[in-house]
Amino acid sequence: MKIQSLKLVCFSPTGTTKAVVQGISRGINQCPVELIDITKPDARKQQLQTSENELLVVAVPVYMGRVPALLSEWLHAIKARNTPAVCVVVYGNRAYDNALLELKDILIKRGCIPIAGAAYIGEHSFSSSEMPTAEGRPDASDLNHAELFGRKISEKLLSVSSVDHIPDINIPGNYPYGGITELWRVTGILPQL
Repeated sequence: MKIQSLKLVCFSPTGTTKAVVQGISRGINQCPVELIDITKPDARKQQLQTSENELLVVAVPVYMGRVPALLSEWLHAIKARNTPAVCVVVYGNRAYDNALLELKDILIKRGCIPIAGAAYIGEHSFSSSEMPTAEGRPDASDLNHAELFGRKISEKLLSVSSVDHIPDINIPGNYPYGGITELWRVTGILPQL
């Protein structure tokens, strides 16, 4: 199957998810490539439309085991038409829980056909010098793996004649997904007198 273009979508407040998706892109080695960084709210005002002649790679960080809730509206507005898609989540070295399955399910509902999925470790957003968590990740080894994953995606696409011949992928996880996807709210608590 011949792909005419590659669309990379990432939400990457700390840069780790973007690094992973760019590593995957190097392995896919497809031109032209469009990077759609939806980290800033203004970027999420544009609706994404794709076709079966494009490959869509969507990469998001894991928030409390789920796809971040603040992306829900944008992700659920994607308009795809039998678009082969790759689901990628980046987690802070605890667990990705049901986030990868959730992302796959969202993309299927929007008209995508998932062909591959992966979970990568990225430095936890709460990591600090006092309490490092997955410090420096993704590292060179992670990014090499991402590039290899991209090559395998290309090989898989070349092995099928059309999007109709792409077999379903098995993603671990449970439905209902559970967990909380909203960001925490810190409120001041006044002492009771």
